[in-house]
Amino acid sequence: MTPSGERYAISDLRDYCYCPLYYRFLRESPAGGGPAEVERLHLDCIRRTAYFILYASQNGGFPNRFAVKQAYGRLLKAVFGRRLKGLAASTVTRGLEQCLALHDYLKRRSAAPVLIARKYALEAGGALVEGTMDAVLEDGGRLELLMLEGAALYDRAVMSCDIEVVAASVACRRLLARPLEVVTVYRIQSGTAQRAQIGNCDVKMAAAIIEAVVTAIRQRIYYPSAGRECRSCRFSVLCSSGKWLV
Repeated sequence: MTPSGERYAISDLRDYCYCPLYYRFLRESPAGGGPAEVERLHLDCIRRTAYFILYASQNGGFPNRFAVKQAYGRLLKAVFGRRLKGLAASTVTRGLEQCLALHDYLKRRSAAPVLIARKYALEAGGALVEGTMDAVLEDGGRLELLMLEGAALYDRAVMSCDIEVVAASVACRRLLARPLEVVTVYRIQSGTAQRAQIGNCDVKMAAAIIEAVVTAIRQRIYYPSAGRECRSCRFSVLCSSGKWLV
């Protein structure tokens, strides 16, 4: 724990980089319950099914589609419990299709997982920044960060300067003493993947980037970053910049 006791999830920093005003509205909106919470839990089941596939392949046996279906069913019961009866059948079916599509994608890739669901913590600006790398794969001697994206509220481009990629690059270098060279964002909803090269990540520069974002959040600098994503932002009616783009 840092002296200040401040802690941030890397998703906090990611949301802030997307739009500081969106970050503020998101943190001030009522939490818990509703369709958004159900969707979050369901996506967590799909992500954990992906971890099951990766762990199985790491232990020498890539699971078949039937094993994936069973794992997804067990995770639904574990996460939702009695609430599972209230989950729409179409949602369960769609989730299974997404799990199987992810299974097929990972099987085609046949890259060896090095790290799976690995948590990390970095100190920046006197605060602790915590995150989880979905997976680090080794493909052709190069380390690749695999990021599993769910129902993102904004279209996230794959960039080596993405704050989460920067943080994972620092964490990976510390854990494995090797640099990440490629990042792949797999979008669960569409079953598509986008790859990008990662340049040589200077650890000091990366730490400075993360610290700058933490400092801006601490100072409550909440300016809007207006763009085409405003059209799908649920807070657009509260934002003077977004209103003009809706």
